[in-house]
Amino acid sequence: MIRWFANNGIAANLLMIGILLAGIHSAMFRVPLEIIPPDSGWQIVYMEVKYRGGTAKDVEKGVLLPVERALEGLNGIREINSDGMRGRAKFFIKAEKGTDLRELRENIRGRVEQISTFPAETEPPKIVVPNFSSFFPVISVAVTGKLQEEELREITHQVRDDLLEIEGISQARAQGDRSYEISIEAKIPKLESYNLGFRELVDAIRRSSIDLPAGSINSESGNLIVRTRGQAYSKKEFENIPVRAANGAEVKLGEVADIKDGFEEDKVITNFNGNPTMFVRVSRAGKESAIDISDKVKNYVANSGEKFSEGIQLFTWDDKSLSMRGRLGTLISSLLQGSILVFIVLGLFLRPKVALWVVIGIPVSFAGGVILMPYFGVTANVMSLFGFIIVLGVVVDDAIVTGENVYSKLQSGMNPMEASVLGTKEVTVPVTFGILTTIAAFIPLLYLNEGRFGDFASQIPPIVAPVLIFSLIESKLILPSHLKHIKPRIGESGFFTRFQKKFANALEWFVSNVYHPSLKKAIKWRVTVLAAFIAAAFIMYGIWSSGRIGFAGHPSVESLKIVANLNLPNDLGIERTGKLIDRIEKAANDLKPKFLDPKTEETLIRNVAKVTGSYRLGGRYDESRGQVIIEVTAPSMRSEPGPKNSEIASKWKEIVGEIEEADDFSIQSETFGKRDNDNAEQKQSEPLELELRGPYSEEKNEIAQKIKDLLRMKINPNYDPNLTSNPNDNSEANENNPRMIPNPKIASSWAQINRGNDELEFTLKSRATELGLTQQSLARQVRQAFYGEEAQRIMRGTDEIRVMVRLPKEDRKSLHTLARLKIRTPSGSEVPLATVANFKAKKSPSFVERNDKAEIIRIGARPTDDTVDILKVASVMRPEIQKIINEQKNLSFQFTGYIAEHEELKRKNIIASITLIFALFTLLAIPFKSVMQPLYVLLALPFGIIGAMIGHLIMDINLSWLSIFGMLALAGVVVNDSLVMVDHVNRKRKEGMNLLEAAIESGTRRFRPIILTSLTTFAGLLPLLMDNSLQAQFLIPMATSLGFGVLFATGITLYLIPCALLFAEDIQKILLKPLRYIFQR
Repeated sequence: MIRWFANNGIAANLLMIGILLAGIHSAMFRVPLEIIPPDSGWQIVYMEVKYRGGTAKDVEKGVLLPVERALEGLNGIREINSDGMRGRAKFFIKAEKGTDLRELRENIRGRVEQISTFPAETEPPKIVVPNFSSFFPVISVAVTGKLQEEELREITHQVRDDLLEIEGISQARAQGDRSYEISIEAKIPKLESYNLGFRELVDAIRRSSIDLPAGSINSESGNLIVRTRGQAYSKKEFENIPVRAANGAEVKLGEVADIKDGFEEDKVITNFNGNPTMFVRVSRAGKESAIDISDKVKNYVANSGEKFSEGIQLFTWDDKSLSMRGRLGTLISSLLQGSILVFIVLGLFLRPKVALWVVIGIPVSFAGGVILMPYFGVTANVMSLFGFIIVLGVVVDDAIVTGENVYSKLQSGMNPMEASVLGTKEVTVPVTFGILTTIAAFIPLLYLNEGRFGDFASQIPPIVAPVLIFSLIESKLILPSHLKHIKPRIGESGFFTRFQKKFANALEWFVSNVYHPSLKKAIKWRVTVLAAFIAAAFIMYGIWSSGRIGFAGHPSVESLKIVANLNLPNDLGIERTGKLIDRIEKAANDLKPKFLDPKTEETLIRNVAKVTGSYRLGGRYDESRGQVIIEVTAPSMRSEPGPKNSEIASKWKEIVGEIEEADDFSIQSETFGKRDNDNAEQKQSEPLELELRGPYSEEKNEIAQKIKDLLRMKINPNYDPNLTSNPNDNSEANENNPRMIPNPKIASSWAQINRGNDELEFTLKSRATELGLTQQSLARQVRQAFYGEEAQRIMRGTDEIRVMVRLPKEDRKSLHTLARLKIRTPSGSEVPLATVANFKAKKSPSFVERNDKAEIIRIGARPTDDTVDILKVASVMRPEIQKIINEQKNLSFQFTGYIAEHEELKRKNIIASITLIFALFTLLAIPFKSVMQPLYVLLALPFGIIGAMIGHLIMDINLSWLSIFGMLALAGVVVNDSLVMVDHVNRKRKEGMNLLEAAIESGTRRFRPIILTSLTTFAGLLPLLMDNSLQAQFLIPMATSLGFGVLFATGITLYLIPCALLFAEDIQKILLKPLRYIFQR
């Protein structure tokens, strides 16, 4: 087939064009652009149950516990994490690997529907399998203006509707807007004078405010539909609803109650650059393009000035497509720069025409990878694009080996056609198995598909494998047909020809005058050389174990936002939260003149968003939470990179100062994978996080506070236990010899301590029983007064509006209302609440979080940067935390998040490494037809890892799991060079050479293709290694492992493999000598 395609250039060119066109078609019409992969890693089913008016403890008792019991033993569930808060319950049901989530959802629905003990106030459960690609917004639009809330809401909804009318945008929803609500606020004196209760008001609304179909009349003149119309929609219509008093008198609802047609009471205050704001959040669905959506939204915002009145402004916010654009930019930039560098390297040491046809293999191979992306279920997202960037360095290795071998044939004077065919056939076996070993090295990343980096790693193999397969096809079927046109240089004497020949001759001179003699000496002293290599490995291990190269687990990646989060104790109130959030916002605005672009003198602080009364933009109401977000100018849009976000964040925190009363106050500039406790479809973790498990109590809260304080400390290395009798004594006498001192590597610590809310508990007196009252009727009447009763829900336009009957808000804020509240008995008489009920004040938890049937408090700490070894910190803290835990019974703790994932990843990495080595051994044993030679080739692997670690030292970055993934991928690439050399040794042995001559000949002959593949691999990755963009920072650790590992291992391979082969022969002779002596006797 190689000769056929070489003879039929048209067929080869048509194949190449066909692959390119199919790749372009697939990229344009079949591979959608999105932010994250579909069904990304969080294998969960999410369930939410609303419990109107329920406290956190009510929700736990009435919903959380029954659901946990109902789901017990259900196949496919790995873990249940449940949250109870005022008015609703949330369940994050994590599935076992390989479980069909939709089938699990239906099984969960079936179990939950069988629960018969749900309180009457609960609504039907909402059970969904989150679609993460559409859940995460592509871009948001901030709608700002000094307007009344109703006006701003209407304009925001208009913007939402306008965006949904744009072709290519199908998902947009408003954020920061409150739902409409009609509140029927009863006047207690009026109710008493007419002997009315809340129940009568509710029943009157339900009787009168209604539309009902009454059938039809089939007359001779036609068919008439009959219906009654009485549904109230406005304040005036509700005021005119008749209410019948106990004495038979009829009064209007407006006479006994104030009707307020407005919004739900709990208001989250959102500001953008100092103005009231609502947001429209735009997501993608199906095959919509994230970049296309972003462009259309930006175009709409740019042209919105004429559409809205003066004073209304629209801004784009949180454009996540920037990461996609950056990654695409990095890919295209790396592709172009890498291709140019590869072309230069090959053009200098081979021939420019050879280099050109080799480099053309890059787009052909990439197009082949794009063709197969839909079949593997892979989309173009920020993770999968990295697969193309990583494979750029190795995609032309097979073409280089083939092209170099053909070039050698041409140099020997062989006919170009025969040189192309024979040169390609000669290296078919090592090149094919080289591709297979590289693919095998990436396959284990599919196995590491859990945890923080599972999604990232699992996206790479489906990209790399097809690209390498098409690279093999290109090098075997297309490349020879082009190389056959390269003629021997006869009489060429141009400037570039002379310049290029100097480089080519210099390489040949280096091989013959430097490498060849040094290889002979190395083989002569092979035992010393091998010992030196082993010693180098031990030295590198010593450097690593000394801590000179840290392990950060994950690289620190800056984003375009800096976020200040504030979490206060529940009893401080919204007013205090507002004052502190205003202080943080003022500090953010004070940063603007301090951070300017030196050329344009424009501030780097583009926008400032503020949320008071919630944990995030668009989040649920929580009076103790707030957030301020700074959006900074991207480094690529500045005249120079300027300060890092960490510097801006540090200055911001310095201006704000300490907030001592806060449970948690942090300003973060880097994406550490922050956990968002209230996010409806995901739960992630801080790098250092643990769960304190056990029943709710004040003692548990105190333990949590102690652990929070402890996480900011470390053991004093100068502590002398002989100077104190009590190591835990913090008195003044022990200040000069403290056992624990502040840890400068920990920026802050936090704890979600459930300090609880003040609660009044009612129980019936004996007098109540005598009057015929029950606990249910008492609870219902108190609930009607304070929480209210939902009389009905109506549709007004597209808005669903609740109609609530209750006391006025002012009355619900006062304890005096309880003294005046009358309870109606079954006989119709009214008695004061105090006559029939006892009051008891107590603390009740403001929220309940459970994980695997245990109530938990989450506690964590944030490192100063990614150089901090979190695993070491956790290891030191574990026994100290256990000492604190032992102070209270029924408590335990466990590390979660990254630390828990680390153990699982470590276990899986060991399994993956063993599997990989066995796979490589198998793939090498087949072409070598030997079980010993693969072992010599695999000797290069440890030195590739050493090179990767040296690379991290040179780049001044810590090892991370991404570095480890790079080392796994490195194994296949490193083995390729050794495979090419050993294959040539075997061929020379078959021709009659002894091993010594064959090793020297193969080393000399294969020096050029080995060194060129390594140089081009490094050259292909060099633009990425030098890239200082935000998108590149996440990719650099893996590229460092691969690039430097290949470079270092190549130098070692050129000496190690020949020495290892001859050393093995020496050992074989030594072992066989006694056997020969025995048999000869």
